[in-house]
Amino acid sequence: MTPIFITHFTVGSPYEKEALELQETGKLVGVDVTLFPTSHQGSWVANAAFKANLIRDAHEGGDPIVWIDADARFRKEPDFFDGLDCDFAAHTRGGRELLSGTLYFGNTPLSLMLVKRWIEINNLNPNRWDQKNLDSALRFLRMPVHELPATYCQIFDIMRNVGDPVIEHMQASRRHRRVMNARR
Repeated sequence: MTPIFITHFTVGSPYEKEALELQETGKLVGVDVTLFPTSHQGSWVANAAFKANLIRDAHEGGDPIVWIDADARFRKEPDFFDGLDCDFAAHTRGGRELLSGTLYFGNTPLSLMLVKRWIEINNLNPNRWDQKNLDSALRFLRMPVHELPATYCQIFDIMRNVGDPVIEHMQASRRHRRVMNARR
């Protein structure tokens, strides 16, 4: 089953432009990215954590979901997802750090359970990065992670050596985090 590709952005923020650029690069490789405009949640961390809620809501549609952060860019067709059959897939950088810029959620009860646990942990730890909370949810459920190739969650500057990117992450948080935290 072909997954749906989703992201979100905070309305009126620099991430709106980032999401539109993601959508354009998707079109160039034949991927339709659905954008979800959202209101500011109070901080950059809270905005990032809100993606778990959107993934939960998208899960109800019955399709597998690929989450891609708004600052990513498609460089090639992401054919790894074609026919992927697992509950959850992500890239673990260096075998230690779960990266949450590109995530795959199968249309399975266990996948939905993971997302719901992730939301609970986000709510319990609102000042902790959602990526760390997702890792905690995975550990809590003792859930296996199907490994995405590094080129599907490639950070543009610190992961140059992993090959030609399929999905490249531009790390807009380095530029926009202060702006988002100053917003009210």
